[in-house]
Amino acid sequence: MIITLIQTTIFVVYITFLLIKFKRPLPSISDSWYKLKPFHLQWIFTLVMNALGSLMTFNGDSSSVWLFASGMGLIFVGGATQFLPRKGPVPIIHFTGAAIGIGAALLGLGIDYDAWYALSIFGGLSALFYIGALIWKWKDHIWWIEIIGVISILIGLFTI
Repeated sequence: MIITLIQTTIFVVYITFLLIKFKRPLPSISDSWYKLKPFHLQWIFTLVMNALGSLMTFNGDSSSVWLFASGMGLIFVGGATQFLPRKGPVPIIHFTGAAIGIGAALLGLGIDYDAWYALSIFGGLSALFYIGALIWKWKDHIWWIEIIGVISILIGLFTI
């Protein structure tokens, strides 16, 4: 529970910082690395991803390979920050890490703890945001899908 509280605090503080600094959601959370670079603050993104990932590896009981994999995925996101242009191995590492970071946590909550509601929340709300992006051409739908993913995971972690 303490680990999840620390993760929640880190995430909320970082997202709040980004919203205050840029006054709007970014195209994605990972885009914050590029947006913070002119201010020499891009290291904060790496620090946040590494902190969230490291803490995730200690979540749940010691038999949860899924939550460990999720944490490692987030650490890869923090390490492979320069995903633009989308050429070469770095974007592959970055996006694979992000998919594992969110996907493994949601699957682990379901498989290990029967907390399938976290995956249901993520799937339902993500679908709505994706459809909304198609209809209304939202530019920040990935940001919101990532936020929904993290919140869904945190809800699951708080309830296991």
